[in-house]
Amino acid sequence: MIGHIPRPLALLYILGTAAVLVPAYLLEPRYFIVPYIFWRLSYPERRIPVIILELVYEFLINIVVLYMFLYKPFEWSHEPGVKQRFMW
Repeated sequence: MIGHIPRPLALLYILGTAAVLVPAYLLEPRYFIVPYIFWRLSYPERRIPVIILELVYEFLINIVVLYMFLYKPFEWSHEPGVKQRFMW
């Protein structure tokens, strides 16, 4: 998948991504957004079915997160009666 990128640049990309993600004690999907965008922008293949599948995948993730935010509030034990919302 990264065969089109020169080897030194791919190594720099992997090392840079690891340098940002390894020290982060909390591993969240948002930490992968910037590396994913850089990879996606450098990927030369632009087939319509792949792009549509990618859009559907992202749309489904956003629908699930929105559903959890709107309909699945939770309470912390040290704040009873106060509804908290999941945010991503």
